[in-house]
Amino acid sequence: MHTLGDQKGVQFHTAVVAVRVRHIARYTSKDGRSLLDLTYLRDMDVQFPEGGEHDDSSRLEAFPMTEAVARGVFSSWYEASVSSVKAEEIFVENEGIATGDESQWDIGTLSAAGVLEALYTPALEMVRQMDGVGATVDNGQGGRYRAPAWNVRQAEARREAEASGGEFW
Repeated sequence: MHTLGDQKGVQFHTAVVAVRVRHIARYTSKDGRSLLDLTYLRDMDVQFPEGGEHDDSSRLEAFPMTEAVARGVFSSWYEASVSSVKAEEIFVENEGIATGDESQWDIGTLSAAGVLEALYTPALEMVRQMDGVGATVDNGQGGRYRAPAWNVRQAEARREAEASGGEFW
């Protein structure tokens, strides 16, 4: 437990229980209406340096969390999201809104500004260009999980083979 204080002498007792590092790369679409955020996240373990446990001003050391791959616990992963440039401009209003007040925008405002198209058009285009999404199931779990079929034809062949008691490959 550590104590943090402000300039007026008010003190807060705090404890660091988790550290997560985030690296975010942002890309703008060719038409300038959409944003793609790619985020690399890494959970860290924390510990006090030798002899620093009882020092309120001590530093913590952070290092990559120990993975438990067999249980599906990973220390790092990626996330992706698509957002709208126009929506971010509209939502700036939310930052200063007082408790109980309503924002000036609504779904009609977002629709008229082209926000919905800016969200789903690039997302659909990305999915259309992906080949065999999830087909390798390469999540470190080895052969514990059966890999999904690469396409509909293979899925149908697998179902037929399993129904007749045969083997797919």
